[in-house]
Amino acid sequence: GTVAATCRLGWKQRAGVEVYADNLALTITETYLQVTDERGEQPPQPVDPDDAKRAVDRAFVDAVLGVGSDVRAPYSDALRTHRLACMIAGSAAKGTLIAH
Repeated sequence: GTVAATCRLGWKQRAGVEVYADNLALTITETYLQVTDERGEQPPQPVDPDDAKRAVDRAFVDAVLGVGSDVRAPYSDALRTHRLACMIAGSAAKGTLIAH
């Protein structure tokens, strides 16, 4: 996988993820979902960014409270992801590689 980020712009240029599996590619952004499969690229399906943000926030709060079973990742994975994000931000701020 690849993680890319920049702090050079004064605005958010793009936030999303691309997922690839056997005979399937998904592009998921804050505003749409696009599926490409053996039939080709399907029309993008709009997503309401506010609905998506509320759903993510609700899932996070529920996980912290121990409500339900919608925990998406073990705590150890979430902590590793957080540390990676901090290293990326630190590297950008200092203009040098921060390795762990």
